[in-house]
Amino acid sequence: MHKTRAATISGWGILIISIITCCTLYHWFPDIYNWYVEDQKELFIPKNPPLYKKMILGIVIILLGNFTVSYSLYHYFKGMQQMTALVSSICRLMYTLVVALASYYLYSNFATEDLNIAIVKHNYYLFLSTWHFGLIMYGIHLVLMSVLLQWNKNTPKLLQIVMFIMGCIYVVLYTLKLILSEIDTASVLSACIAIIMIIGEIAFSLWLLIKESK
Repeated sequence: MHKTRAATISGWGILIISIITCCTLYHWFPDIYNWYVEDQKELFIPKNPPLYKKMILGIVIILLGNFTVSYSLYHYFKGMQQMTALVSSICRLMYTLVVALASYYLYSNFATEDLNIAIVKHNYYLFLSTWHFGLIMYGIHLVLMSVLLQWNKNTPKLLQIVMFIMGCIYVVLYTLKLILSEIDTASVLSACIAIIMIIGEIAFSLWLLIKESK
């Protein structure tokens, strides 16, 4: 694949993934699983099939997009540092496979006929723990991407720094969440991390489209 074509595919792919991730995992998912009522200690069972279907479809698009971007980013960066580009793409691919596995638990909450609070809660936490493991792989991918960006003289220094910081935050935070299951991340902190990730991904995609796909 030609480098210019790889940049175009990667740029559009990352941009689409970022937008759909905003809708799917940071809007529809919290709306569906607005789940815990402190006074009743009860987990709400999802009761909005159309919204749930949109969330599942969004996740499928994210998965397909990440498979494509993993391939195209490797072809874009392999001329700079082939081994680093390969490992980075493998990490993103592994993240995608882990998210696919995690999504199965969400699908189970939609497809299971005899659904009850215990099943919903079990699948919900399985999704979160599996997804968090995937985010560690995604963080490693971002750190390696920051290394690869250093080899491109056209890359803004700020983009390299943001990519590196994003990767480190993902690796440290979600490793702690897996090791220390009682650790909690406040919604404000989670929102800040999500905003930084989305801004960084969109900035990277626009840089690929504007500067590198010509």
